[in-house]
Amino acid sequence: MPGLSIYYTKNSRDNEQLKRIDSANTLMRIRDDYTTKRIIINHTITVDFTAYPQYPRSVIDSSEYLILIEGCIYNKQVNITEYELTEIASKFFTQDSNLAEKKITDWVLNTHGDFLILLLEKQTGDFVLFNDCLGHLPLFYFQSDEYLLISREPKFIISALNHKQSDTMGIAEYLLFTYNLKHRSTIKGIHRLQPVSMIAYKDNSPALKTLYEWEFGKSQDDSIKVSEYGKEFAGLFQESIRNCSSALSDHYPIVALSGGLDSRAIYFGLSNSGVKFSSYTSSNSAKSNQPDIDVAHQIADKVPADWRLYEFGSITLDDYKEVAYNQEIGSSIIMALACEGYRLLNNDFGHQISFYTGDGGNQILHPITTDRKFANLDELTEYMINTSRVFAVEDICDLTGIKKDDIYQNVFDVFDSYPETDLKWKYAHFRTFGRAFRFVMEGEDRSRFHYCVGSSIVEPITFKSFDEYP
Repeated sequence: MPGLSIYYTKNSRDNEQLKRIDSANTLMRIRDDYTTKRIIINHTITVDFTAYPQYPRSVIDSSEYLILIEGCIYNKQVNITEYELTEIASKFFTQDSNLAEKKITDWVLNTHGDFLILLLEKQTGDFVLFNDCLGHLPLFYFQSDEYLLISREPKFIISALNHKQSDTMGIAEYLLFTYNLKHRSTIKGIHRLQPVSMIAYKDNSPALKTLYEWEFGKSQDDSIKVSEYGKEFAGLFQESIRNCSSALSDHYPIVALSGGLDSRAIYFGLSNSGVKFSSYTSSNSAKSNQPDIDVAHQIADKVPADWRLYEFGSITLDDYKEVAYNQEIGSSIIMALACEGYRLLNNDFGHQISFYTGDGGNQILHPITTDRKFANLDELTEYMINTSRVFAVEDICDLTGIKKDDIYQNVFDVFDSYPETDLKWKYAHFRTFGRAFRFVMEGEDRSRFHYCVGSSIVEPITFKSFDEYP
C-alpha cells in the first residue's frame, strides 16, 4: 500500500534497526515505479514515504516544523490548508495540547478529503498524526514501552520488528464476520486507527486518542419533508463532486459505472460540473451483470461521455495472490475479480487518473437500522452474531481455542462502547462503522495501489446530514 511509515524508538536507533526498516520498506514497493523517500531521520525517529509518482502527497517544510499530507483535501485552497496546519502545529507543540486537540477535531470535522496529516517538530522529534473524519486511509500502529510504529501496511510493522504473533480474538472476529471490529486486527499488538483519531509523541510520552465519535440518531427531525431534504442533499452532493474534481484536476477522471444509483449519481455529478471524464462497465464471463451493462449503455447514450465495456476473463491464481499479498489485513481474496479491471484501465489511461465508484452508497449514506425490538444488549449481541456470522461460533471455538462466552462478550463490549443509548441506533452504528466502513474503505484502498481515488460520495457534511435524517 502506498503511503506513510514511521519508526520511533525511545532509545537511539542502531544500524541493525535501520537495516530492518529498509528491508520492511522493500515489502511496500509492489511495482517497479514504487519508490521510498526518507522524509526525516534522526537518532529516534524515521519517517518514510513509499508510493508511485502519481500518488498524492505534499510536504510543508519550515524552520520549525515538517508537515506531511498524505492523500487529498478537497474543500480548501492549498495556502489556507498550509496556514491552518502550521497554526495547529504551533498550538500543539508550544501551548496547551488539550486546546490543540480541540482545534484538530474542529479542523477535521470541517475538512472534506481522504488524508493523513503528520505534524513534526524538528528540534525535539515530537509529532502528532491524525486522520480524516471517516478514516478513508486505513492506518495501523504498534506501541510498546520502547517502540511506536505506524504504517499504512501491517507488513511494514511485522517486518521491522520481526513481530509475528497472531491475535486469536482478532482471528475469531474475522472468521465470524469477515472483518475485524473497531481497532483490532489479526496480529497481536497491531491496531487500526479509528476515524477522527490522533497518535502523538510529545515530551517522551506517547498518546493515542479518539477525538470524536459519530453518534447515530441524536438529531432526528421528523418535520423535514423528503422533497426538501432531497434538494438539500443534491446541492451538497454536487458541491462535493465539484470540489473533488477540482482538487484532482491534474488527474483524468474515470467512473466505474454500474447500474447502481450511486455510480450514476457521480456520473451525472461530473457531467453537471462540466468535467471531461471517461467511464467503463465490466462484463464478466458468465454475463450475469447484463442488466448493469444495459443501464450503463443507456446512461452513456443520454449524457454522452467516453464509455467503454471491459470484458473480464476468468480470475487467475496470480490475481488471488496479488490481492492476498497487497492487502494482508482486511480484504477478501474474492476481490481478485477487480485485478483485470485495473490492468485494462492502466493499459488505456496509465496511472495519472482519479477513480470514482459508487461503492458504499447503499451502506454508508443512510444508517442501516432494523425494525426488530431488542430487550437488552445481550439480545442485540446474539441477534447480530446469528444473522451476520460466516462460520458457526462452535467451529470458531474449535479453531481458535476461545470460549463461546468470550466471543459473545467481545461483541457485547463493542456494542457497549458505542455512544448511543437506543439499541436500534447501536445496531445502526455497528452495521455502518463496524461493517460497511471496513468493506468500503478497504475497497477504496485496494484501488489506491494503482491510482488516486476520488472519495466524493462520502464527505463530512453529507454524511452528517444523512445520519441525522429520520
